[in-house]
Amino acid sequence: MKANIGFQNKTHTRLILLGILLLSFAACEKTISIDPPGYEDKMVVEGYIENDQYPYIYLSRNQSMFDSFDFSMLLDSNMNMEQLNALIAKAYAMTDTNAVMVITDGAVKDTLQRVSLMQIAMDFSQGKFHMPPIYWYSKKIKGEVGHSYYLDIFTEGKHLTSQVSIMPLFHNDSIGFLLKPNSVKYGNIMVTIHDDPNQRDYYRYEVKRMGKDLDYIPAVSGTFADDYFNGRTFAYPLYRGSGGVARDENDPDDNEENRDYFARGDTVVVKTCKLDKATYDFWNTFRTGTSAGFTEPQPIKTNINKGLGIFGAYAAVYDTVILR
Repeated sequence: MKANIGFQNKTHTRLILLGILLLSFAACEKTISIDPPGYEDKMVVEGYIENDQYPYIYLSRNQSMFDSFDFSMLLDSNMNMEQLNALIAKAYAMTDTNAVMVITDGAVKDTLQRVSLMQIAMDFSQGKFHMPPIYWYSKKIKGEVGHSYYLDIFTEGKHLTSQVSIMPLFHNDSIGFLLKPNSVKYGNIMVTIHDDPNQRDYYRYEVKRMGKDLDYIPAVSGTFADDYFNGRTFAYPLYRGSGGVARDENDPDDNEENRDYFARGDTVVVKTCKLDKATYDFWNTFRTGTSAGFTEPQPIKTNINKGLGIFGAYAAVYDTVILR
């Protein structure tokens, strides 16, 4: 789908809860004592399968909250090969390179391959970097809508398992662009959703600006369930996320005033995903459990038996839109 779409509205509202919270806490102080739970050594999985795509899995060890790792080097775009090799050596210590991973859809079974050092170097040269950068992938099984997938990981004497399902595809009714107040250039992407009243639905939106973003970036508050709009048709605003990348305050797109918005004239690809409940539960609790604020930390739900993390399933639809 490719469209030149304009979407204007006389009213444009945002909830500014942070300001209210700051005003509230300015009037009171409370000492909070935190008793951290005991540290338990577990393996952490981050893996995904999507319709028409091969699955890939990252594996690492968790760390105590009192351990440290210097992640600043990951932001160094001028890293030389010697520094990269040192970083990869640290990455090897964070994972189990001898792990065996098997995935099946009930009919076909495949033992996943581990990525080569050459591919890691190529990924880094293209600006794609994950910590640890080592992953396993399949070349026999692609994701299919309506299918379930079973993952087995054998690592350091442990047997981790997970199961996910790719849901039916979902298409937005429309995708538009809404300028923010007092701006002729910056605004939100607006997606119009017609929700199915006969089932519980879980959505996730990611956006890639062509020529600006290296990968798809989750929209701010772009993962949600239909709790408050089951069976309704409604417009939902997508705010631009950072994807964990440092912002350049000298770039008009990234300064404090515009960093949450998209620019008129941008060509964007909107990735609309339907999630199964296990995938949604992880991302929903990840968002609430890792957000900064004055709330008690909450546990992050996982669908990895005997481990931590996520093996996520995405029913993804891609729409290319020029923002007008």
